Amino acid sequence: MVDRYCAVDLASGSEAQFHYSQWRDFDRMRLNYRNDQGGADLVLERDDIHAFPVIDVDAVRKVVLYYRLPDAPWAVTIYAESDTDMTLALRLLEIRPVKQLRGVGRQQQNVPASFRVDYP
Repeated sequence: MVDRYCAVDLASGSEAQFHYSQWRDFDRMRLNYRNDQGGADLVLERDDIHAFPVIDVDAVRKVVLYYRLPDAPWAVTIYAESDTDMTLALRLLEIRPVKQLRGVGRQQQNVPASFRVDYP
């Protein structure tokens, strides 16, 4: 797995952390996250991304998003201190269409670079 962390200062004065990861195996990635799913799937404006809260005893709020395509094993996990901070962090997130990451995919057409996520 290849991964990168970054931290972002939020308008609330808090910080959110973003963990970007590229997995070698889509099914392993999906199972890793789905085993810890801690609530209903989040409502997205895009159908190529799967998003949901994750249970983690070391994190106050944690949400994972990943592409639904088996040949696109990329994910981002967001850590925030509160629901408000998570909403702010999700508004900052821009996930490019997978075709911009690996060339034009047969399942990818016209999906926006940024999108709305309804967090509780």
